[in-house]
Amino acid sequence: MSSDATIVLWRDIHRYATAACFHFKLPQPKRIEPLTDLRARFFGDERRGVIRLRVHRLGRPRMPLSRRTIFDTLAHELAHLRVQREGSEHHLLMRAILDCWTLAFSGRRI
Repeated sequence: MSSDATIVLWRDIHRYATAACFHFKLPQPKRIEPLTDLRARFFGDERRGVIRLRVHRLGRPRMPLSRRTIFDTLAHELAHLRVQREGSEHHLLMRAILDCWTLAFSGRRI
């Protein structure tokens, strides 16, 4: 992933997160940052309002994940800002966030 593509990706991540937080009245994350632990087996996490997203394939730091996987993970972690436990309520909110992005940014590929 080129440095220009990385800059655009992070700008889009913040723009989409802000839109979802506004629309669903979620607390704004304190920050969103890349998950840099190359051994991390999960795609992202949220702790105390800080969202960390893995952007590379497991054990392959030069192989980026697809934008879709990164944005699916972002929606999952944003849903945790309201619903901590995994379950139907969390899944429905995550799905609603993804649907909202599809409508709001219909001209833009996630």
